[in-house]
Amino acid sequence: MKKLNTIAISNNNEKCQILSNSGVDQIMIDCESIGKLDRQKGKNAVFNSHNINDILNIQRSKIRSKFICRINPYNKFTFKEIDQVVECNYDYIMLPMINNLENYFKIIKYIDKRIKVIPLIETSFSLIFLNYILHEDIDQVHFGLNDLSISFGTKNIFQILLSKIFINAIKESKKKCKIVGIGGIGLPENNNDKINPLDLIFEYKRIGSNSVILSRSFFIEGYNSSKIKYSINKLNRVEYSKENYISKKLLNQINDF
Repeated sequence: MKKLNTIAISNNNEKCQILSNSGVDQIMIDCESIGKLDRQKGKNAVFNSHNINDILNIQRSKIRSKFICRINPYNKFTFKEIDQVVECNYDYIMLPMINNLENYFKIIKYIDKRIKVIPLIETSFSLIFLNYILHEDIDQVHFGLNDLSISFGTKNIFQILLSKIFINAIKESKKKCKIVGIGGIGLPENNNDKINPLDLIFEYKRIGSNSVILSRSFFIEGYNSSKIKYSINKLNRVEYSKENYISKKLLNQINDF
């Protein structure tokens, strides 16, 4: 059984303690705000109001999980944000909405290996130019389904999983990165989701992902450590097939979404 790298989003000290004790590998403080509301309007998306300095209110000495800060897309304040993230001693910085290689490499050059970088692949541009984005210093990447679906104009956020372009991008990422994440996942025991989380994690693994964000619906029953551990273990126990086609069951769920 191969263990998934799990990511949860929180800026709350008590919740971060629980997440860490539950075996969550990485905790993200989500500071992306510029353009997100307009971009994802009408989508079932989460809009966080976190601040880079929120990590200073967390008792990190009691937390084993690593911390990620997702900053804003490239803008005139980007370098200032990067310095703040580095000064606050985050473990990783996540770069969203990559739409320009020149700007991306400006960021990489400015960071100058002061902190590990996680590119968030969520635009058609970043998917097409993935080979340039995943240079030798990148060992983790995440593919965001919400914005990818908007960028490609798909019917729903999961149709991108049917694309050979997307699948090949995951395969290429595996050759370069230790950790390759896809989208988010809900609570395995939640029967109200239109798409079964266990069928979805099966497909994520089949394509080649070994990391996932625990989405808002993963915590619908609250932040109980034993419950979170149980649910993560359930995701880990999902065995994936080496078949080169999607399961008919999940395909029907995606088409009916």
